Amino acid sequence: MHIAYRRQTRQRLHSVILVLIACLIAASSIGIILAVRAQAIPGDYTSTHGITGDRMYWMSIASSADGTKLAGVVQGGHIYTSSDSGLTWAKRTSTSLGWLVSIVSSADGMKLAAVVNDGFIYTSSDAGVTWNERTSAGSRYWSSIVSSADGMKLAATGGYIHTSLDGGATWTQQTAGGGHDFQSVTSSADGMKLAAVENNIDCVYTSIDSGANWVKQLGCESHYFKHITSSADGSKLAAVEYNPSQGTPGYIYTSVDYGVTWTQRTSLGLGYWTSITSSADGTKLAASKGDGYVHTSADSGASWLEQTGSRSTSTPIVSSADGTKLAMAVWGGSIYTSSNTAVNWIEQTVTGSRDFRSVAVSADGTKVAALDKNGSTIYTSTNSGATWTERINVGPGGWWNAITSSADGTKLAATKDGGGYVYTSTDSGVNWTQQTTGALSAFKSITSSSDGMKLAATTGGSIYTSTNSGVDWIERFSSGLFSWRSITSSANGTKLAATAVGDGFMGPIYTSTDSGLTWNEQADAGSREWGAITSSADGTKLAAAVAYNGYVYTSTNSGATWTEQTNAGSRSWRTITSSADGTKLAAAVGNGGYIYTSTNSGVDWIQRTNFGLLNWRSIASSADGNQLAAASSDGSVYVSAREPLTLNLNGGQLSDGATIPSTPTFSGTAFSGAGVNVTVNSDPITCTTTADTPGNWSCTLPTSVPPGTHTVTVQVTDPVTNEVVSFGPYTVIVPGGDTSPPTTGGSTTPGTPNTVTTPSKNSGSGGSSTTDGTTSGSDDPITITNETQPDSDKPQDTTKNTESVTPNKQTTTASNQPGMSPALIAVIAGVGLLVAAGVIRLVVKQRRA
Repeated sequence: MHIAYRRQTRQRLHSVILVLIACLIAASSIGIILAVRAQAIPGDYTSTHGITGDRMYWMSIASSADGTKLAGVVQGGHIYTSSDSGLTWAKRTSTSLGWLVSIVSSADGMKLAAVVNDGFIYTSSDAGVTWNERTSAGSRYWSSIVSSADGMKLAATGGYIHTSLDGGATWTQQTAGGGHDFQSVTSSADGMKLAAVENNIDCVYTSIDSGANWVKQLGCESHYFKHITSSADGSKLAAVEYNPSQGTPGYIYTSVDYGVTWTQRTSLGLGYWTSITSSADGTKLAASKGDGYVHTSADSGASWLEQTGSRSTSTPIVSSADGTKLAMAVWGGSIYTSSNTAVNWIEQTVTGSRDFRSVAVSADGTKVAALDKNGSTIYTSTNSGATWTERINVGPGGWWNAITSSADGTKLAATKDGGGYVYTSTDSGVNWTQQTTGALSAFKSITSSSDGMKLAATTGGSIYTSTNSGVDWIERFSSGLFSWRSITSSANGTKLAATAVGDGFMGPIYTSTDSGLTWNEQADAGSREWGAITSSADGTKLAAAVAYNGYVYTSTNSGATWTEQTNAGSRSWRTITSSADGTKLAAAVGNGGYIYTSTNSGVDWIQRTNFGLLNWRSIASSADGNQLAAASSDGSVYVSAREPLTLNLNGGQLSDGATIPSTPTFSGTAFSGAGVNVTVNSDPITCTTTADTPGNWSCTLPTSVPPGTHTVTVQVTDPVTNEVVSFGPYTVIVPGGDTSPPTTGGSTTPGTPNTVTTPSKNSGSGGSSTTDGTTSGSDDPITITNETQPDSDKPQDTTKNTESVTPNKQTTTASNQPGMSPALIAVIAGVGLLVAAGVIRLVVKQRRA
C-alpha cells in the first residue's frame, strides 16, 4: 500500500515537472516580442496648461438660499458656477451663449435661468452642469430675470414681461399692463408677487398674479431706479436710484407694504447705487455703489453701515436667505464673498478668467510669453507652460496688443495700446524696458528676427523697423490708403510680409526683401479682407488667412504667387503660425471656433476639437512645429505637447548585446494604417506589414537569422504624411556563431538616436530631425523622450473633403506589459500540459507492461 502510494506521488511530481519544462521550452522558442506603441496619436493636444486669473466682466450673480451655490455670467457669454460658496468655480459653457446679462437661482441652487440681451433664455435643472435653450419666448433684448423659490415660476423682462410656470419650458407674454422697458424685476418666494422698475421712465410697478396684471405704485417723478429686491413674502421692497446716462446720483428707497408707499433713505446721502439685495425676511439689506463701498442695513433700511472691507466699485450683489452670506461680482475684476454680513470679504479666483490677446514661444517650445489685454500683466513660462510667472507693473495704462520672441526666448518685445510705446526684455521677461525713441505709436502687430535684434511693427498705415532690439525705431513705409493688420519676418529679418485693409475692409499683401527698406505689393494675392500672416524661417513659404469668411492662402516663393487652400473651409480666421520649414501650419478661428493644423504646408487640414469652441486670439509654434501655444480671450493659454512614443521590450532583452532566438516575431501598436518594416541588416532579412484600424501590427521574419551579431531596425511610416519614424539600430546576438559587432552605417552604442524623416509631398527634399532614443535592459517599458517628435497630424479618415474636415478621434493605448500577451502564454501552457500528460501516460503503460 505504501509502495503504491509512493509510486503515485512520484508520478504526480514527475507530471508537474514535465509540464513546467514543456512550458519553458515553448516560451523560449517563441522568440521576442518588440512593441512600438504610440500612447496617443502624435500631434494631438495631449497636455494643456491654463493660467489662473481673476479678471472678468461679470454681469450678474445668483445664490442659493444657503449661500453655498453661486452662479455668475460674464460679458463674453459664459456661465460659471460654484458649489462651495465661491472657493472653486467651474466653467459651464464651452461656447459663448451671447451677451448674458442676468442669472437667477432657485432656493436649492439646482434650477438656474439666464437671459441673453439680443438672444434667448437658457435654463438648467442640475446646478448649471447642462443648459437648455428656451426659444418659445423668442430672441429679445432681455435685461433681467427672476425666479420663485422652487424655480418653477420665472419672469423675464424684455419689452413686455414674459412669465413661465414650468421652469422655463413654455412662456407667456403678459400684455395686460402694456409694454414696458423694465430694467430689473424681483419676485416673492412663491412667484406670485412681482415688482419691477422701468428703464428711463422712473416708475415702480407691482403684480400680485405672477405678472398677469400690473399696478403703477411709485409715480413717474424724478427717479431713475437701477435695481430692485424683495423679501420672501413680497411685502418688503428696496430699490436703488442712479442715472448713468446723465451721471446723476440717487437715494435708496424702501417699502414695507408691497410697494404701495415708499420711504426715501437719506442718511446715506446721494450715491451712484447700482445693485441691492435682501434677506428672506427683508430686514437685512446690502447695496453696492460705484463711488464707494458696500453698505448694509439690519433694520429694513432704517439705518446703514459702510463696510470698508468691501471692494469700492459698481457691482452686482446677492445674498443668502439669512443675509449673512454675500457675494458680489466686480465688473472687470473678481468675485468677492463674505460670510459675516459684508464685514470681511475674500477675493475668489476663477480659473481661466483673463483676456489673452497674444502669445509667443521660443524655437524649442520651452519658453512661452502671453499678454493679458486687461491691465499691465504679462505672463511668462520657462517649462512649456507647466507653471507661469506673473510679470506685473509693465507700463502705465492701456492694454497689450502683441508680443514676439527671439528664437532662444530671451529677448521679448511687446506692444501696448493706449499708453503706446514698445516694451522689451532681454531676460525672458523678468525685467522690462520702455522704449520711447521713435516708438510713440500703439503698434498693433510686431515680429522679430531669430536673434531678436531686428523688429518690425505696424500701426495704422505705417510700418516701423528696429535693428537694435527695439531701442530705436524708424518709420519705413506709410500709406494713407489702408491700415496694416499683421506682419511677419524671416529668421534673419531680411524678408518681411504684411497684410493690410482699406476701404470695405479689403486690402493687399506687401513684402520686403531688405528688412523693410522697400516694399512691393504682391498682386497675385489679390485684395481681400486679410488677417494674420506667417512665414517660414527662410521667408520663402508664407501663409495668410482671411479674417472674415474666407480661406487660408499659401505661397512658396516669398509671396510672388499664391494658392487658395480650401480644405479647412471658409472661416473667420483670427491667427496663424508656421514651423521653421513652413510645412507645419496652425490656424485658429476667432469668436467661437476651433484650431486647425496642417503638416503639408496648408494643403490638408485637421480640425482640433480637444478644447471645444473658444475665442482664439493668438497662436505660436516652436521651430519644429511640434509644440503650439494658443491664447484665448476666454481666459486661458493652452500649450500642446506631443505625446512621446514608448518602446516596450520583452524582459528587457532587446538592448545592445542582447541575445535573441533565430526566429523572432515582432509586433506592436502604431497609428492606424501605418506601414511597418522590420530589418535584420546582416543579410538583410526583412518583414513588412500594415497596422490595422486600431493600430496593431505583427510580422515574422521569412527566414531564420543566422548565428552571430546583427542589428535590428524598425521603421513606422505614416500613411498620410509619409513620415518615417525609425527605431534603432539595436545590436543583438543569435547564439552559435561569431559574436563580434557588425560594421554598420549607424551607431550601435546605447543612446543611439531615433530619426524622424518627413518627405516633402510637393517639392524639395524632406527634413530630418533627431530624437533621444536611449534604451536600457530593464523589464519596464522604455520611454523615448522626444526632443523633436514625429509629425503631429495624423487623421484617421484620409478622404479628402474640401467642404469639411473630419477631426482625428482615434487614440492608441500603450500596454504596460512587455513581451507575450496573456492569451499567448495560455496557449503555450495548454500545449505543454497536453504534451506532458501524454508522456506520463506512455511511461505508466510501459511500466505496467
